[in-house]
Amino acid sequence: IVLDGAIVIDAGVVTGATSISSTAFDGGSLTLKNSVNENGEGEAETIIKFTDHADNVLGQIQASHDGSDDDSKGDLIFSTNPGSGTVSVEALRIGSNQLATFAGDLTVTGNLSVSGTTTTINSTVIEIEDPIMSIGQSDTNDGKDRGILFKYNDGSSKTGFMGYDDSADKFTLLTNVTIGNEIVGSGT
Repeated sequence: IVLDGAIVIDAGVVTGATSISSTAFDGGSLTLKNSVNENGEGEAETIIKFTDHADNVLGQIQASHDGSDDDSKGDLIFSTNPGSGTVSVEALRIGSNQLATFAGDLTVTGNLSVSGTTTTINSTVIEIEDPIMSIGQSDTNDGKDRGILFKYNDGSSKTGFMGYDDSADKFTLLTNVTIGNEIVGSGT
């Protein structure tokens, strides 16, 4: 069946069609509604399950309430079956704050562009295959230093720097440095 209008499912009652065995939507929409008045974390959930011939849930998509306030914040949760029978396990959650959280590893086969102001990597080992890394911009002389900060502890927490000191016009290696506005201050 090809649908060119809207289908609404409200508490199991389907309106707009007699079945949902559609192979295509042609400019229409599908609305799934949970009519239960719930406002708790994970409540008011609406779930689409994808099952096999033995009713094993291979994967599911769930939209549910985020938080405990009486508002319209929602999470979108994608789950997959790791081979544990009929159970589906959360793989990706997109929160109402637009934060996406992956439960497992993430592999990007194309390019990755990050446009934010801060990138935080909490890894114990980072491997970079490229032998040349590019940091900073060279469009204008911004007076900022370029290099790598490293954290260490010799009885107290300290920061070191190795890189190019713009004001001195030379490369430097410093311990116990101070940093302000992306410029290395005093150090030894």
